[in-house]
Amino acid sequence: MKYSVVRRSGALTIAFVVGQAINYALVLAANHLLDAGGFGLFYTSLLIINVLFAPMMAVMLVITRQLAEAEAIQGRSQVVALTWSIIAACLRGAPFVALIGVLLAAVALLLGFEAWQLALLIPLIVLAVVLTETLRASFQGMLLFGWQSAIWIVTTAAQFVLAISALWLFPRVWVGIAGILGGTIIAFAIFLPWFVRAARPAPRISVSPITLDLRKELPMIIGYSLFMLLNNSDILVGFWLMPRNALDVYAASAVLPKAIIIATLAVAQVVVPVIVKQKADGYSYRTSIAKGLGSAIGLSLAATAALWIVVPWLQSTKLSIHGLDFAVMMTLAVGAVALGAVRVVVVTEIALHRYAAGLAQGGAILLFVLVTSAWATTPLKLANYYVLLSWGFLLLIAAASVLPRPALLEFFQSPVK
Repeated sequence: MKYSVVRRSGALTIAFVVGQAINYALVLAANHLLDAGGFGLFYTSLLIINVLFAPMMAVMLVITRQLAEAEAIQGRSQVVALTWSIIAACLRGAPFVALIGVLLAAVALLLGFEAWQLALLIPLIVLAVVLTETLRASFQGMLLFGWQSAIWIVTTAAQFVLAISALWLFPRVWVGIAGILGGTIIAFAIFLPWFVRAARPAPRISVSPITLDLRKELPMIIGYSLFMLLNNSDILVGFWLMPRNALDVYAASAVLPKAIIIATLAVAQVVVPVIVKQKADGYSYRTSIAKGLGSAIGLSLAATAALWIVVPWLQSTKLSIHGLDFAVMMTLAVGAVALGAVRVVVVTEIALHRYAAGLAQGGAILLFVLVTSAWATTPLKLANYYVLLSWGFLLLIAAASVLPRPALLEFFQSPVK
């Protein structure tokens, strides 16, 4: 059980399903509460938050690896010390983040952009999410996956309650986004005492705590950030190319396929500390990588089959998603299978101090933008190009893993010194 990827991924996947059901309920309620055009802006705002948080999410994965290494070598006290230093740094940076939000809101007003309030709120939400994710990463690094799952569920529940209550009282996009900020802050406030309680048994350390040197981790951070951009590039391109009504259709059709990709994070979060532990203890980790890929692909295929069966019935009920195009949704679901596997590859590279596939995503994104800007004139065409991008990149990774590697690729796949 100590090195189990499948069983621990299964437990985390159950928690992720619960959290994603809450997130789905949030998006579905917003789809019903907001007027035409408003839902597309709301959903795009959520994805912008994800893209902006992507570098920090990558940092969290790197931190998780370092926390797992610290716990394996020097004990839980190192994990506690490093966690406190990260939280303190975030709180010191809060005034600077608030200032950035004010400046972005002022620029949005000057340029005449709608919903300038979003420009003010989004940086604050990213900071709040970083704080909650720091606690999750700490529990993950200590292999306390139950606590990690509890933070996820409580955070999504608090976001749902506050955001939907706000939208029901005042159906404006920025009000719902403000509710998400409030829910995230509440979740952090709830779990900070829990972290103090969990950390209490750790003995005090006599050596200096481990410090983060993110310069050595920069390629891996960029790699995971590019994955988040790859995952959301279709929505961002659609926001740029399509009229508001077409964006509504694409966003509504992408809700459930994106949830499939997000659910594979449960597998990724187990893969990183387990591989680090196996590497530190001198065990082979090849089986864990294979199990991680198999779990992500199996989860994605099962979810895709469930969508194909359930959604036609769902659309005939009050839970229907306004504007959903079944063909677009199923096309995107096929792409989600590939992207779930790509996520596991990228986080495995983080665990092993490698970054070839992560950096290669930049070329795939650039190609996708160039192609879609010329030919993606409808939601279905955009979805088709997105699936080609997803599977094409995964097959490229697979080919690179078995073909003779040139010197440049060997350089990118060597451990960071």
